Amino acid sequence: MPSLVTAEDGDCLCTIAIDSGFLNCLPLRGEPANSALLNRDLVAGDIVTVPDVDPGGDAGSTDQRHVFVRRTAPPVSIRMVHGSPNIPYLQDVTVPILHVSNHQTTRGGLDDGAVLPAGFGFNQLGHDDPDTFKIEVVDPQAGSPVNVRLEALQRVLLPTGAFGHDLFPAAERGRRSLDPLECRIVSSGVAFRSRYLRLVTDDTDKAALPNQTLLTTDMTDEGDPSVEILEQAVRATYTLQNCPVALCKVSTQTLVGDTAGPRKPRTALRMAIHILKLAPGGAGVVTIPQADRRITRWVRRTYAQAGIAPRLVQSTRIVDPQNNLVAIGEPHGVTATGGGQMGFRITSPGNPTQVIGPIPTVAAARPADMAAALAALVSAPYVADVTINPAGFSDLVANRSADILITVPGGLVTIDQEISTDARQTLTIGRPNIAGLAGFSNDFLIGSSEQRALLKTYDTGADRVDVIVVQDFAAAANARGQAMMHGVSIDPARPAIEPVRFSVFVNARSMNSTDDDFVNLSHEMGHVLEDLIHATGTRAEHQLMMGTGTDFLVSEPASKRIKERPQLYDSPAGSHRQIDRIRAQAPALLDPF
Repeated sequence: MPSLVTAEDGDCLCTIAIDSGFLNCLPLRGEPANSALLNRDLVAGDIVTVPDVDPGGDAGSTDQRHVFVRRTAPPVSIRMVHGSPNIPYLQDVTVPILHVSNHQTTRGGLDDGAVLPAGFGFNQLGHDDPDTFKIEVVDPQAGSPVNVRLEALQRVLLPTGAFGHDLFPAAERGRRSLDPLECRIVSSGVAFRSRYLRLVTDDTDKAALPNQTLLTTDMTDEGDPSVEILEQAVRATYTLQNCPVALCKVSTQTLVGDTAGPRKPRTALRMAIHILKLAPGGAGVVTIPQADRRITRWVRRTYAQAGIAPRLVQSTRIVDPQNNLVAIGEPHGVTATGGGQMGFRITSPGNPTQVIGPIPTVAAARPADMAAALAALVSAPYVADVTINPAGFSDLVANRSADILITVPGGLVTIDQEISTDARQTLTIGRPNIAGLAGFSNDFLIGSSEQRALLKTYDTGADRVDVIVVQDFAAAANARGQAMMHGVSIDPARPAIEPVRFSVFVNARSMNSTDDDFVNLSHEMGHVLEDLIHATGTRAEHQLMMGTGTDFLVSEPASKRIKERPQLYDSPAGSHRQIDRIRAQAPALLDPF
């Protein structure tokens, strides 16, 4: 009497037939009750009717020993594995999660010191990368090689209201698949396995090793910037080689990015973008869509290696430059000699002009003292806030400059006609030159007065990386970007203050509509996240996102890798693991994914 079997994920008519004692799916296909299942893949919950098995017989002599080979054992299956040098193939661990590789795509070994093996079978140079994987097929009836289709899937909202995964749009599927992916018989003859494979996030990596990489990337330039890399899945599908109608398939599906694992837990990086205008009322140095594209395309691709995805916690905005910061004791925080004067004028469109001071400087007065005295003279509608900067790395801890930030609700402020006649302590105005911003030389805790004028006006908090986009930096800064680090790793006695730390300045060329200087922003944010300067002293230095320089053009060997292996750094000097540093030094900037 026929029996009923409920299909599970990955089942096909052949696997159900084999489990039921048949050689292939033909008996099930000949069963009229299965007519609706013959031309589509089975889904979990399908009811399959299995006819009775005819046990048959054999006319061999009973006085002799006969050897029978079961042609359907072990059962047909497909899975993802990393491989092992000594564990029997079928006892190998199934890979539960896939990760984007941290290694240079074409290189193998612990520190990318050799070529990634292109052959089949175990090789230590491929095994050294914990993110490599292989597809394993078990099919006792198949001959070597067998072919598999490997493809990336995007996260989708299902009709049930739950989230699942489905194919990318038809135009994208070819880029995001390996078909055919060849698997060859293993040495013991019990399974077929592919070469070492890697997940990559840009087309240059894919092109560099087309037969051993699967592209899992964004859809920003394809019109859907909401597609995340770390929400994708990878599906491997094998059509049974000896299925009589070539329709029976087995498949396996694995998520990209671990929800809570110890190595690369999926994490969101909080960010806010502020685009400066060259002049008040003018256009931004880049557009909002251009800046957002850099985040959803290049920051997303780079940080996926670390299990991190960018999250804009507020809408990207275009803001005016303001000359509204008064710096006292810039840059070394020295005390006043006394006998001089300090003062300035405040103007703002539609608001009254105020002249502040001049007031006499007092012998031995600290910058904070003079800043407080001047701020007390500022009256409504203006608001004056005093902040005390940390000591510079070359200064005594007690020597701290101070700033007065002057604002007016809903308006622009300009400070001019400054008076500064003390013999030692100065009053200067932070006047940001957006076309050639004066950056810091080595005191990233403090920055320049131009940088602080922007940060203290537009910084939105210490729980995100604030990115300020300017046209360019002054020639003396010799920079494409600068990062305002926390600094506690270098000197715990002089941490950066809240409006300044966890902030980044980048030039417009690294945020425009091209892919020029594609890793510049990710590099500068790496300083903030790791609280480190530059990686140095290793063969892999030039591959690293945090090396002493970053490549301008996109390429496979470009400086875009966030390594898991320890790397030497110049400051604080020593060996550090980039991924560990990100989570250890900047937890306030990270959220669960």
